[in-house]
Amino acid sequence: MWQPWLVRGGRSTWGSYIVRAEGDLYDAKKQFASDLMWMDNLPNHIVLDDLRLVHAGYDPRMPLDLQGDKELLWIRKRFYTHAYAVDPDRTVVFGHSTTTKVGPNPGYVAESDVRLSNGRPAWIAMDVGAYNHVAPGLAAIHLKSLQVVKQATLRSERWFDVPDCREAMIGAHFGLDILRSSHRREAVSALRAKRKLKMAGVVLQEDLDDYDMDSMPRHVIFSSTETKQSNNRIWHGPGTDPSEQHLRLPGPTGFRIYRRDVNDSTLTQHTSMKLKRIRG
Repeated sequence: MWQPWLVRGGRSTWGSYIVRAEGDLYDAKKQFASDLMWMDNLPNHIVLDDLRLVHAGYDPRMPLDLQGDKELLWIRKRFYTHAYAVDPDRTVVFGHSTTTKVGPNPGYVAESDVRLSNGRPAWIAMDVGAYNHVAPGLAAIHLKSLQVVKQATLRSERWFDVPDCREAMIGAHFGLDILRSSHRREAVSALRAKRKLKMAGVVLQEDLDDYDMDSMPRHVIFSSTETKQSNNRIWHGPGTDPSEQHLRLPGPTGFRIYRRDVNDSTLTQHTSMKLKRIRG
């Protein structure tokens, strides 16, 4: 990602792609690249019968048809402070420079004082500043009637009112916190499943580095030769016969017997007779 873009709101934009892809980075990058290609193929300005639609404006010192991206996408004050209309037949509708700098009323659509022969303004500035501190919002214009409609910035999106906040709180407004919490729950569930497998004597390949194979008891890791047909890697503990087909633990070599004395004479006599038979 281009770092100058990331520090100017790009993190929030990129975060919204991740949320829309439900955390799948491949799908997020694929959609992001598709949108970039779409934007790259858009025209840098549109010329209509009575209007010119452009991002930043035109350089009044150059022919209109010879101007490139540098002028159409980046020009500012040289365009909107020019004393004459750059196109005497068309009104230029543009953005890029917020009306906090262009017009007398920050946060509202601004018009040029210069008029065309049909009475329309030489230019109309549409960028009212969605994140200005005066009257933030977005504006739209009807291209025939030039009627303007404005939508104020939602309260939940007024991140610029928060001290030391430089961009939208993507975690709160686009759901990254919810996505992160979901992944955390999945990780906890996976950890619990691994612990249960370890209690049952099953060791996963990714955990083998945590074990000392030479000092491990022979009954901890057993593997069946039937699983050799799969792609799993088989590990045999020290002393394990590779030909074993099933999990078998070594049997006990002795027993400790606890006997409880009873007062029942019949049971005692029966026990003593049984012991005599064994000894005989």
